[in-house]
Amino acid sequence: MKGMISKSSFTPILFIMPPIEAQKKFVEFAKRVERITISQQQSSLEIKNLFDFLMQKAFTGELVS
Repeated sequence: MKGMISKSSFTPILFIMPPIEAQKKFVEFAKRVERITISQQQSSLEIKNLFDFLMQKAFTGELVS
C-alpha cells in the first residue's frame, strides 16, 4: 500500500480554544471592520469619480471661479 497514511502516524495537536463569548466578539469586530472597509472603498471610488469630473471640466474650460 504505497502512499497510504496510517492513523497511528498522526500525533494529537492541542490548541487553546477561546471562550464562545470571545469568539462572538471577534466575529462582530471582524464584521464591523469589513463594513467600514467597504464603506471606505465606496467613498474612495466616489471621490475619484468626482475628481475625474472636475478635471474634465477644468480642461475643457467649463470650470470657472
